[in-house]
Amino acid sequence: MLMWADELAGSVDSVSLSDGARRLTIRKGAASRTWAVRRLSRTPRPSEMSAAGRAELLWLPSATPALREKLYALDVSWVTDIGEIHISTPWGMIHRSPATDEPADPSYPEPAKTELSLGAAAVLQFLLEHPHPAPQTRIAAAVGLTQPRVSQVMPELLAAGLVNRTKGGYLAVDPAVGFDVLRLRKAPSSAVVGCWYSLESLRVQLSAVWECADAAGVAVRLCGDWAADLLAPWRQPGRIVVHADATLALDSATFVPSPLETATLELRVEPIKANWRPAPEIVAALAGRGMTWPVAPITEIAREILAVGGSDADQAVDELKRAWLRARSAVARGGQ
Repeated sequence: MLMWADELAGSVDSVSLSDGARRLTIRKGAASRTWAVRRLSRTPRPSEMSAAGRAELLWLPSATPALREKLYALDVSWVTDIGEIHISTPWGMIHRSPATDEPADPSYPEPAKTELSLGAAAVLQFLLEHPHPAPQTRIAAAVGLTQPRVSQVMPELLAAGLVNRTKGGYLAVDPAVGFDVLRLRKAPSSAVVGCWYSLESLRVQLSAVWECADAAGVAVRLCGDWAADLLAPWRQPGRIVVHADATLALDSATFVPSPLETATLELRVEPIKANWRPAPEIVAALAGRGMTWPVAPITEIAREILAVGGSDADQAVDELKRAWLRARSAVARGGQ
């Protein structure tokens, strides 16, 4: 049996290839789904890919990191000869990434670290979180810069190939690349960090922080693992990380001050701009419209996950990025 079909058979009740391997049928319980299989003789470049129908499955020789990100953003179902699987089924996503010793494709190296000024990084973050074209005046108001300052940093982003100018305003060129640029960037911070400990469950602690902030009229943004858990659950969240624009009287809400090593809550106090968050429509696409907690930008969430660490931190960020790219792409298409 083909490697990817063999891998797939371990996840469902039956796998059937017919019509000369041009049709794939998967069954699980009472549900079944059939795809038209389009086999490619070579690994395509990301720029060659376009959205496929929901009933089409791409069969590739292999996938480069850049190609994977493009396929995730397009929400395409695909498999590779080395056993990778990413198929959207009626009962959920089937995703397999078997470990291989295959060297990285030199045509698509890991993203290089791009040095950006503070203003350019703020503009890029806004354009990543908001997938529709934005004029300089809107960008300036959102990120807290003057319009002349936005005009100054735009050539920096254009030269780096991170944004593009359209008739309606500016757009992030490749959200996957922009995500990595900001994820790899060491962001300066003036936050005053407070560490707290409580014996209550982490979900009870989260509720206590929200109630305390709401009562005090303090703006907050949930970050790190707990924000990722609300948007795209993947790993068990640990320490709570919350950004707030003022201190909170947590000692009256079951918390006691604690060293970072034993803390269950990290409170980062610093100014918070109103638009320092993902676009509401992207949050809705990820988690539904009933989510109460406002969250930090996706790249900030990713950075906090990596800062907390853990053996699966890199994979947790990859899963968050994948889900965000799908949601962002759906929102962008809906606005066209």
